[in-house]
Amino acid sequence: MLDINKEVAAITAEITALRNHLHENPELSMQEFKTCDYLEDYVKKNINYDCLKRVGKTGFFFVIKGTKPGKGPSLAFRGDIDALPIQEDPACIPIGMKTIISVAADYLDFPLC
Repeated sequence: MLDINKEVAAITAEITALRNHLHENPELSMQEFKTCDYLEDYVKKNINYDCLKRVGKTGFFFVIKGTKPGKGPSLAFRGDIDALPIQEDPACIPIGMKTIISVAADYLDFPLC
């Protein structure tokens, strides 16, 4: 059985580094060229995907197929990758969505049983 606490502890440094990089390099809407490249590189290095395609100039998607035969349920994640032109309140940092989506996708093909 998967020990989620152990798995999270093992990737905490990686998640923190991903979040910090994204937070330190914000890009406004339709200007997220480096953000898209960075996240695409993360997917290519860390996720067992079947298909990855760029969408427009500043987006991409990827497909992870299940391991069981037949047509089972599907799961989709969507995350905005743009930054907002605001003075940020340290207590409320929306950049976490990018990190959560990236890391969640990494575990979609992790064997749960």
